[in-house]
Amino acid sequence: MHVLGLGNDIIEIERVRRFVEKFTDRCIGRIYTLAEWNYCWNRGNPFASLAVRFAAKEAVLKALGVGIGATLSLTSVEVYNNALGAPNIHLDLKADALLSQKGGKQISIALSHCRTFASAVAVIV
Repeated sequence: MHVLGLGNDIIEIERVRRFVEKFTDRCIGRIYTLAEWNYCWNRGNPFASLAVRFAAKEAVLKALGVGIGATLSLTSVEVYNNALGAPNIHLDLKADALLSQKGGKQISIALSHCRTFASAVAVIV
């Protein structure tokens, strides 16, 4: 197994909170899928959950070697938890095609957050 791409991101949870409170209507469909939005708002600290998902999306795009907007959007990557609670991603068709083009079979992610920061790492194998 070879690493074909690596990305990481860190973001301040407070920054996400301010953005979400100011631009709530821009979040669903532009940054988060409806499933992500609903999941986060059912958590104890929705802003930490939203921030860590944002970091995961950025990390995945970095691992794929693209920025936001030119090739993929933030909603091209959907973060969800599997039946055991581990974080996973679902890619839209364009992102999945890009993964295949890189020769990748899978993207694994790791998420973490504390009171002030959220971070994520994505690895393509």
